Amino acid sequence: MTRSLNCVFAGKSASAIPGGEFKEWIVNEAKNLAITGWVRSLHDDRHEVLAQGSEENLEKFRAHLLQGPPLSKVENLECKWIEYEKTFSSFELRQ
Repeated sequence: MTRSLNCVFAGKSASAIPGGEFKEWIVNEAKNLAITGWVRSLHDDRHEVLAQGSEENLEKFRAHLLQGPPLSKVENLECKWIEYEKTFSSFELRQ
């Protein structure tokens, strides 16, 4: 089991984000902080993130998620620490 940060939130972009969509921005932020795990869209227009890494970098990542990319709006960010059965070697964009 790996201590992981699991977050669910609503995130929308007001316009096109240079370099990609909202989830792609999350992937880039994760890679910049050496975070592994995944991001996926939920059926209710929210996003879910499972993140693994150092506690310091995970706290930075959480702060980045709360702020969101330029010209975006993040609402109802809920994060909790969980024990996850798998350890990831990269950060994935899931469908």
